[in-house]
Amino acid sequence: MGWLWTLVVMAIPLVGLIFCLIWAIGSGNQNRRNLSRACLILTLVMLVIGIVFGVVFWMTIMTMFEGVLGQFGGWGGLLEQLGDLLNK
Repeated sequence: MGWLWTLVVMAIPLVGLIFCLIWAIGSGNQNRRNLSRACLILTLVMLVIGIVFGVVFWMTIMTMFEGVLGQFGGWGGLLEQLGDLLNK
């Protein structure tokens, strides 16, 4: 039953991260310390992958937006078009 509660605590977003840090640094149960270290490494790897995908997604969206923006003649043309639509 102890491992179930360990996994439940680790699943709570911020609390789990704090407990993972405490258990990874602490001198308690060796198995729990190894599990916590593995979870921290996995969390860091997933964070890096998420940041990379986020940057690629952002660059893709901005590239597509620049193409659309070019059709209106830049920001000034886009704002002018929006102003015309709102004034009608």
